[in-house]
Amino acid sequence: MHVSIHKGKEAIARLQSAGRAQQDFFQHTEFARLWVAGSSGEAWLMRTEDAEGTAGMLLGVLMTGPGPLQWLSTRFIIWGGPASLRPGAEEKATHALLGTLLRALPSTVVYVEFRNLRDMQTLFPVFHSHGFRFLSYLDLSIALTEGDPLQRFRPARRRQVVQARKAGIRVDYATEEAQVKEWYLMLKSFYLLKLRRPLPSLAFFLAAGRSWACQLLLARQEGKVLGGMLLCGLAGGTRYTWYVMSVRKGKGTASPMALLYAEAILRSAAEGYTSLNLMGGGKGDRPSGVRTYKLGFGPEKNNYGRFLLVRRPLVYALASCWVKR
Repeated sequence: MHVSIHKGKEAIARLQSAGRAQQDFFQHTEFARLWVAGSSGEAWLMRTEDAEGTAGMLLGVLMTGPGPLQWLSTRFIIWGGPASLRPGAEEKATHALLGTLLRALPSTVVYVEFRNLRDMQTLFPVFHSHGFRFLSYLDLSIALTEGDPLQRFRPARRRQVVQARKAGIRVDYATEEAQVKEWYLMLKSFYLLKLRRPLPSLAFFLAAGRSWACQLLLARQEGKVLGGMLLCGLAGGTRYTWYVMSVRKGKGTASPMALLYAEAILRSAAEGYTSLNLMGGGKGDRPSGVRTYKLGFGPEKNNYGRFLLVRRPLVYALASCWVKR
């Protein structure tokens, strides 16, 4: 099999020619556009072909942190795994894609991680043969086509939604770049001071605000932004909650987070999405307060996990002491 690699704007052009093979947001042209515009990472598209045509594609992002964090946090992340694998050629195509990727990556990459969004069990042997190990990570997803999703909320979440509305917290999509910038400053502080993780640039989020595939949902009280989440997805398919954060409480005791999630669920259902992925259920073998909170909205829990390959073990160990994973 022949594998070609396309980066940045070239990746976008190749993805556009793929047409209906773009099955999910994280393997789609619009996802690649965010990184080209945002300058926080470089989109890489790998495409494998044989005599019968395209056998598989893989879209990932080469990401680095700012300044001195670069050498600690350079990584290659793939959300969702290989896409458009032709039936009968899955294993062979994945072998070719992984082999080419690992040979092409610069030596500065600390680790490579596949964040699975579907069941990848049939490809476990292929990943293991290339040195990847499977990590238990839970995926939380809400079906939007089966009855009223609000009926699946636990009583505590329903009470929090009612309290937030009574407290005057309002949730709506951002309509101006100034609103995106205000939220970004909050998000940046949260990521750098609390999570201690690198964050894409403001340009990335402004590009998301201009994309037809993404919308920023904001919670406000008396004109002040309390929190928000980026919602991205392809019409008629799965939508994803991404970069979620809010203050713990607004004015009084009401929490904006429950209302943000409730509105994301209701709006996604009304806009024709089939499911809402809450992204990030935590490690399957460890307790997680974030997971417990999200389970209050009634999602289905799946252990799709992740595939991880550490290329620079000492640097990875050092970074793990600083960056919260």
